[in-house]
Amino acid sequence: MRAFRVLSAVAGIAAMGYAMIGLFTAPDARPAGTLAFLAAVLVVHDAVWMPIVLVAGLLVTRWVPRRGRSAIRVLLLCAVALAAVGLPLLLSPGRPPGPAAHPLAYPLMVVIVLLTAGLPALVRGRKETERTAVGDPGPDPR
Repeated sequence: MRAFRVLSAVAGIAAMGYAMIGLFTAPDARPAGTLAFLAAVLVVHDAVWMPIVLVAGLLVTRWVPRRGRSAIRVLLLCAVALAAVGLPLLLSPGRPPGPAAHPLAYPLMVVIVLLTAGLPALVRGRKETERTAVGDPGPDPR
């Protein structure tokens, strides 16, 4: 697990370096505008998004039984991600921008994605509940 974390960190740093090189070397780049946008994203993330996530996590912890918490958290995060990406396109006024914009039954696809993301978390939560019910602490989380 440690090797995976190190490799993930190295890959992330490399991707950020590549983006910074593109930011400062592209002929039509506007670094000041990009930095202002990134600062606004940081403020909105910390001042708006994180409090919402923390309150949702608190509500899930208080109202959802232990075995279903992981699945509900995964489903909520997937639903928000899908909404952030898909709703602007689906709800935009006028005609779709092209024939490929609405080729599928999106409500069905959203359900499929949420089930695909949530079922493994629900199964894992059930296994954790069963294991702790018999007194087995499970693997060391480190």
